[in-house]
Amino acid sequence: MDHEFRLGDWVVRPHQNQIARGGERVRLDPRVMLVLVCLAESAGDVVPQEQIIDKVWAGVFVTDGVLTNAIWELRKAFGDDSASPRFIQTVPKKGYRLVAEVGAPERSRRFVRPWIIGSRAGQLNCRLSLHLIDRHSWEIREARAANVA
Repeated sequence: MDHEFRLGDWVVRPHQNQIARGGERVRLDPRVMLVLVCLAESAGDVVPQEQIIDKVWAGVFVTDGVLTNAIWELRKAFGDDSASPRFIQTVPKKGYRLVAEVGAPERSRRFVRPWIIGSRAGQLNCRLSLHLIDRHSWEIREARAANVA
């Protein structure tokens, strides 16, 4: 997930290691951003600690404390609280779950998606129209051929 996405009322920009809300911008350490992206890819599901560590710190020996620190950094950036989480929930002895809604950034939902949906619908309508025109032309040719013979 290299593209921007929305997390609650924040916009997450992985390519810039940044989260933004209104005029507020917070830079994140690249590995902290990777932890966030890993959680966002499985939003709503518990992601085991080992899976996050393997993905973010691939091939590097690290302790669970490194991940705990990254989660702490994310909670601090989002103003989240582990006691009543709005973004990241700790599931004891299992891992972490992203509980905030993940979606496309506002401008993408407003401008890009309707255009894509519209163009797909337009393509389907165009193909259907061409099919019907071809079929109609074929039926006319067959009728003419039958009248001539």
